[in-house]
Amino acid sequence: MSVSGIIFSNLHDGELPMLTVKRTMGAVPFGGRYRLIDFPLSAMVNAGISNIAVIAHHNYQSLMEHIGSGKDWDLARHAGGIRIVPPYSAAYQVREESYDSRMETLLSIRGMIDRIKEEHILFADCDVVGTPELKGLIEAHRRGEAPITVGTEHDGYADEGPSLHIFIVDSAYFKEILFEAEQKAYRSFTEDIVRRQMRRGMVATYRFENRFYRMRSLAEYYRLHMLLTGKGGAREELLQKSNCPIYTRILNAPPVKYGSEARVKNALIADGCMVEGEVINSVIFRGVHIGKGCSVRNAVLMENCILAGNATVDSVVLDKGVSLGSGVALHGHESMPLFVEEGRKIV
Repeated sequence: MSVSGIIFSNLHDGELPMLTVKRTMGAVPFGGRYRLIDFPLSAMVNAGISNIAVIAHHNYQSLMEHIGSGKDWDLARHAGGIRIVPPYSAAYQVREESYDSRMETLLSIRGMIDRIKEEHILFADCDVVGTPELKGLIEAHRRGEAPITVGTEHDGYADEGPSLHIFIVDSAYFKEILFEAEQKAYRSFTEDIVRRQMRRGMVATYRFENRFYRMRSLAEYYRLHMLLTGKGGAREELLQKSNCPIYTRILNAPPVKYGSEARVKNALIADGCMVEGEVINSVIFRGVHIGKGCSVRNAVLMENCILAGNATVDSVVLDKGVSLGSGVALHGHESMPLFVEEGRKIV
């Protein structure tokens, strides 16, 4: 059964506005070395999908740099592979302020969807952390009679309707739906299409065995990182499943270098870091330098952050390239972590 993949990279930017000012949701860093797009992209590759389009509207420079040619996902191909698709504003005018509408996003790429030759299209969002086993979803859709199958963690539908972060459709049927949506000026994908098709018995559900998490706020983003530092198996569940590996961009960085006074406990530290101080219950991304006498507790430090001697951070999220001067102290709370924007220098 031939399947094409489409990933939405901007739909949920509003959930993490402080992290998506300069990047798409799909490019938000996670887990020391990954981006959020790595999860749906890897799930599709693990399911044997080799023709994937990433829909991006704005702030997708870092996403393009991360994906590159797609070679790290074995998608650097002459036929198929991966491509980043901007909105087709000439075919259907999309207003930037309303791009969080799934309906307008789909209509903006209708020309591309009309050219898809595969029998089925699998859609995924970038606000989910986890490793859904998509082969089961594809097989359930093949066996079923409904032209739309929605993946869910739960049996049946919630009161507000199905979650649409992963769903698969019959291509021919979906093309007809989008034509109808354009002709009748539908505005809501959930209300005008999914609920209508549910009443006609055209929507089925598939329950995934494994759990995944939604990125609905900075507090949730922070909490998931703290889970990665604990002993509850979250790191193995989310990042290290042998049957559902998570692929990402490979960088040739040296191993972590530890100073003679370094103290590390319950931490996830990526390659290319220099640790000379204390790191406890924290996730440290690539290229971070933690100076002598520093204390890093319950923190998320993204790429290339620099902490000078005796700096102290607790319950914070530092975006890329943040620099803290000697003796600087930043403290948040586990229920409301302190966030420092990209490139900020505090002395």
